[in-house]
Amino acid sequence: MADMNVKQEFLNVYNFVPLPKRKAEKYEDQDEYTGEHIGKHTGVITYSITTKTPLFIPNTSSEQAFRMQKEVPVEHKSYDFYSYREMESYKIYDEIPEKPVLPGSELRGMIRGIYETLTDSCMGILNEEEVPSIRTDETFKAGLLHRCEEEQLELVRANKYRYCMNHDKSRHTYEETNYQEGQKLYYQKVPFGKNIIADCRVKPGGKFVCEGYLLKGMGDRSLGKKYSAGIFRPKYEQGEFGRQLQVERQLTDTDVERLKEVLKSYREQPKVEENCYQEYKEKLEEFLSGKGEEFFPVYYSVVGDNLLYLAPACITRELSYHTVGELAGDFAPCKNAETMCPACDLFGRVGKSNEDSHASKLRFADAYPKQDMEPAEYYERLQPITLESLSGPKIGNVEFYLYRPEKDIGGIKKQASFWTYDYYVLDGKLYVEQGRLRGRKYYWHQPGVKLPTDIEKTKLNKTVRPVREKVTFIGKVYFDKISQTQLNQMIWILNCGADNSDLAYKLGAGKPLGLGSVECKVMEVTERTVGMDNGRIFYNEKHYKPDIPEYDKLCFSQCCKNEFFLMNSFRAAEKVLQISYPVTEEQFGKPVQEGFKWFLQNREVYGNNANGEEKKSANKKVNSRKKMIIHESLPLASRVECLPCGVREEISAPVENKEVLTAKVTGHKQGKDGGIAFLELQVAGIGKRTIQCYKIKKKEKVSDDGWEMSFPIGTQIQIIKSGQVQGKNGKLYDDFQYVGRI
Repeated sequence: MADMNVKQEFLNVYNFVPLPKRKAEKYEDQDEYTGEHIGKHTGVITYSITTKTPLFIPNTSSEQAFRMQKEVPVEHKSYDFYSYREMESYKIYDEIPEKPVLPGSELRGMIRGIYETLTDSCMGILNEEEVPSIRTDETFKAGLLHRCEEEQLELVRANKYRYCMNHDKSRHTYEETNYQEGQKLYYQKVPFGKNIIADCRVKPGGKFVCEGYLLKGMGDRSLGKKYSAGIFRPKYEQGEFGRQLQVERQLTDTDVERLKEVLKSYREQPKVEENCYQEYKEKLEEFLSGKGEEFFPVYYSVVGDNLLYLAPACITRELSYHTVGELAGDFAPCKNAETMCPACDLFGRVGKSNEDSHASKLRFADAYPKQDMEPAEYYERLQPITLESLSGPKIGNVEFYLYRPEKDIGGIKKQASFWTYDYYVLDGKLYVEQGRLRGRKYYWHQPGVKLPTDIEKTKLNKTVRPVREKVTFIGKVYFDKISQTQLNQMIWILNCGADNSDLAYKLGAGKPLGLGSVECKVMEVTERTVGMDNGRIFYNEKHYKPDIPEYDKLCFSQCCKNEFFLMNSFRAAEKVLQISYPVTEEQFGKPVQEGFKWFLQNREVYGNNANGEEKKSANKKVNSRKKMIIHESLPLASRVECLPCGVREEISAPVENKEVLTAKVTGHKQGKDGGIAFLELQVAGIGKRTIQCYKIKKKEKVSDDGWEMSFPIGTQIQIIKSGQVQGKNGKLYDDFQYVGRI
């Protein structure tokens, strides 16, 4: 159980170094002429790389390197540290370690990422074709894809009825029915005010004369409380030429492809079976090929004038209109050799053609241990350990990957209450605008990290054998015909750990868990020159310990300087109690599992109560994006600021057309019985005010480390004047609602 005397908050394991306004172009050499090349340098940098925390790089020649208990899932993988040993699939390597090796490819990737940041270059390994999706609580409308003349598709409005076999709501109708996805079915007329269909027929007859189209759904009982299916009936209206379909809009090939991508995004979610929506996908393809029925069921939602979202569910994922590459803009990977950035010029790039490709001027050799020890002495412990679950980036978490949108309204800068990659909501209004990426991801260092030894082995985590801290490796970087500027930049980067510097980098796997902190020191630079004497070619080598140039004399970025030094400072987050992925109050102090729970708590929807007053409702889905709230967003890296484990209950929904006011917390106050807690505020343009912060069920004083620590004096917040209330003394007092923290 978590210690209740400890403030329950966490520092997210990663943050971002911001992008400048524009990408830099490759350097024009300014060095003096030396022979046939313009100040070009060729040679090798010898450097050391020392582990400051345990380090793990997998030997992928075997995914079952260690002995597992019988109850461990077959899918659980185990890896030994990288070495030159080609591991055999039928062998167990519990106590037979090899000397570890740091592969040049890993070192190259680490250094290139740092070089890209410091030179305002492109993001070379960006998955630019990926399309983000985000789950919202918007209720999509029922619709039908309609194949009209010349195979043109249009979206038709529809009425949706629940198909519940024999009115038995406990039956999994969507699984048990023998009818197929999208099939045309006939049913009896549904009485006015009702929406349940209990029986269907394939052919019309008797009272079964109404026609509709079946949408069964995901088909994955592991996720679900869904028992009924849906019957979609096209809507008609009286037009100039008689009864005609209610058409929402004509569809393009892009609209259809986006629907397919939504289906794909569902299958990529954790804990979802691979066959989810499989039948829907197959029948959709059949419909699009010209076979099947005239209509095919779908859910849809329209934002603004042009954004159309199609999906197989009414509460679903919204697929962005922008790829990651489009969101990155100028910082997407370089496309051709003529417009390369400094990083692509030095490290090379692979283009679609030879003309668009560019050879690397650097070669990273593997790094070997400096100390000659027994193999087992290099490792954290001889017996392998199981790591906590790790997964790929969840870019659907917009509160972390995107800046919270802001807008200047009447001279006051206001922040959005909800946002996606395509639009945001501010003061009850929806604005269609592309989201803005936070920048390049970096992981906080975790000095003194202790890896837990009691992690359950699952198919989502791995068992590994890490190298211990304070192990030094020797590596070499060979450079060929680079400028003095490029050489100086590489020397600076590879010397981050010299002269008692606090800088360290992250290498290998397990970075969120504190693994992989390393420091580098340049040991020697050897330059080679080629000359000619009496018709004979000769080589000269010059060995020297270089003078390390200052940051500001290296053409390095000024935009990212502060955040880069902070995120790569080994001690920056040393005093933080918990560095982890997001955790709820119940998960605080425990190994991180089901990290999605914090994000579920961080987003809410607001509906209306019986009196028409706005009221928070975590379960009620309302058909309005304007009532969705994202409470917390990732603070800027420069603040090293933690996030609360629990979403504060006092946050209210913004009221449409109400002015958002800025206020500063000046004090704390409690009611006489201790049952109500108040914040004392200095409100801009109004003066001193007090707002109710919490209602305490028990009549006891709130402890000092509770709500007062959530809103320390000096905190800037936003509030809305929502009306007036009458006090016990008969006087009218201003009533305020809390919107969020600034």
